[in-house]
Amino acid sequence: MEIVSPGLSTGNKIIDDQHQEILTLAREAMSRFDESRGGNSSEFHTLLNTLATLAARHFHTEETLLRQNACPTLKEHQEEHAAYSERILDLLMKAMAGNLDRSGLLSVMEDWTTHHLLVWDAGCVHYLQEGSQVETHSSLPLPSPPTEH
Repeated sequence: MEIVSPGLSTGNKIIDDQHQEILTLAREAMSRFDESRGGNSSEFHTLLNTLATLAARHFHTEETLLRQNACPTLKEHQEEHAAYSERILDLLMKAMAGNLDRSGLLSVMEDWTTHHLLVWDAGCVHYLQEGSQVETHSSLPLPSPPTEH
């Protein structure tokens, strides 16, 4: 099932696929780590590490496109990304100290889904359109384009 609806689509397959990955992870986090169900420490660490990796890759891709297309709100978008990265790092540091901040994780995922996607990314759709080439020389791995069968 596809989570990114046509109304949330940026029109850029790479960005939309990355949004799909993060939203899938958000759904998993919300179902697995709500306060009543818990989840174990190993699963929590794995989910946080996956989230940090996906977020870093996505933020790099998105910022590259915004820069290449001269988006006037690039700086604000970068600041928004830095704030999310800081929140994720904070969750990772707490988890390393034994504090599995489930409500903090759910808050980050919910905020990213409802605020970042619907406000920031929706406001920059014209700067994220297909046809723009994303830099691929970064140390962060970018998703491979889908292969056609």
